[in-house]
Amino acid sequence: MMRYPTLDITPLKNLANMSLGKEELGPDEQTQIRAHQVDRGSGETMDLRRLEERVKEMKSLHRELLDDPDYELEKPAFGITKDLDRIEGRLSELLHKGLKASRMPDEALDDKDFWQYLVMKYFWWLVVWRHHTAQPENRKQFKEGGKYLRYLNHEKPHISVLARMYIRADLALDEDGSYELAWRGRAATDLWQSHLIPVDTGRTPVLVRAILRRQASQPLATDSLRECAKDIKRSNTNVVPASWTDEDADDYVDHHWDKHL
Repeated sequence: MMRYPTLDITPLKNLANMSLGKEELGPDEQTQIRAHQVDRGSGETMDLRRLEERVKEMKSLHRELLDDPDYELEKPAFGITKDLDRIEGRLSELLHKGLKASRMPDEALDDKDFWQYLVMKYFWWLVVWRHHTAQPENRKQFKEGGKYLRYLNHEKPHISVLARMYIRADLALDEDGSYELAWRGRAATDLWQSHLIPVDTGRTPVLVRAILRRQASQPLATDSLRECAKDIKRSNTNVVPASWTDEDADDYVDHHWDKHL
């Protein structure tokens, strides 16, 4: 057992509402977080200094990626834009490493109030950037009447920014210790948030990695990807992929993928 910090949904809502319009939380907001922090568990206190080091790296890497043309997309309706999902995927590696180095206990992993503490303490800047600053005007959420709480609380892991980033890195991590599959594909928001994290397919890392490899090398358009994902999900009831090798998973995905090219 280990003691870890949490933040209840009520102070999160209040603080988030008061902080709309801010891209970073300052000393006053941090004081409010400490005032409402509640420790759970017992024994040694979880040391978050390793995570704090990774947060600094994330901010530095984030600035670099915003200037990197390799992290851009060309969309017919918007022209050249940043590939927000790919940047999120690249940063997910550092989040995952930071929490692992902090020896996050299983109880904290399963406690939504722990994730709510983390997002307000360390990651307001990232969530606001992802779902407000970098979005076109009609998709900005961190404003009065916006649907910003869904990205801060831990109700839906494929929507909650920190949860989906952690799961994404955990699934992409291969046997060689590489996280590259978390960001190799481009414009992969729909793949991660609709076809991997919230469905049974996302419970089998070897299968997820095979899908990521194929989408990176031969991407399907949105509608074709949706149909292919449905086929794979349906076929999963007849197989036991947990014991598969990468080659087994690649063959299985290739069988379905080729039907939708």
